[in-house]
Amino acid sequence: MKTTECDLKERMHVLANKLLPITVFSQLAVRHCQDPQILNHLRKIQMAAEEARVIVAEIQSLDRRETTLSMSQEPISRM
Repeated sequence: MKTTECDLKERMHVLANKLLPITVFSQLAVRHCQDPQILNHLRKIQMAAEEARVIVAEIQSLDRRETTLSMSQEPISRM
């Protein structure tokens, strides 16, 4: 595996971890908010975080498929 591939995997993992508190805290804020305008903004935050989470999951899935595919194409060495 190339260093850049390791860096990308690490960055995707970090990004996924950054999205979790955004999702959780915006959900918590929605539960306690009474202002319709603020609720609208919070829901936009939730939707954007969810869309970003889906994108991260898709990229991670593609990376896993590529890794599996490249491993299946490597010859098995015999001892």
